[in-house]
Amino acid sequence: MRATGSVPVLLPPYYTNDGQMLVDGAILDNVPIRVMHELKSGPNVVISFEVPKLQRFEVDYQARCPTRAALLKAVINPFIRHTLPRAPGVGTVLMRSMMANRQGFERRLRSDDLLLVPPFPQDMGILDWHRHTELMDRTYRWGMREIARLMTEGHPVLAV
Repeated sequence: MRATGSVPVLLPPYYTNDGQMLVDGAILDNVPIRVMHELKSGPNVVISFEVPKLQRFEVDYQARCPTRAALLKAVINPFIRHTLPRAPGVGTVLMRSMMANRQGFERRLRSDDLLLVPPFPQDMGILDWHRHTELMDRTYRWGMREIARLMTEGHPVLAV
């Protein structure tokens, strides 16, 4: 869990006791179904948040593209930052890039795998790392209720 929050460039990596450096693998494999199947043939329970709807940005580069000097000045001086074109910051661009290969992972699930998609709080963004404990607790409680419900219903994956 700690490594998945270690977004390259934004947050420091996690180091294991034997010195391995771990970072979020989203850029390479956001939901590592293949690796999971290599470790355990199944049935497997996969928990993955739904990809949030992404905001679109209309940036008029022809009318408002700043020079390098103007850009540097605006980045340093918060009082003139409003003169820059409205566009996402570095963190948002990186997080969106990490979500790019997430689409379609469901097609790699096997028939005996169970996909759980916990609700993502509407008042929380993907860059709200300061709320990770809250998100983990909410997701854990939701997951336990959902698994109990599916077991009560006799879901075949959980009956094994």
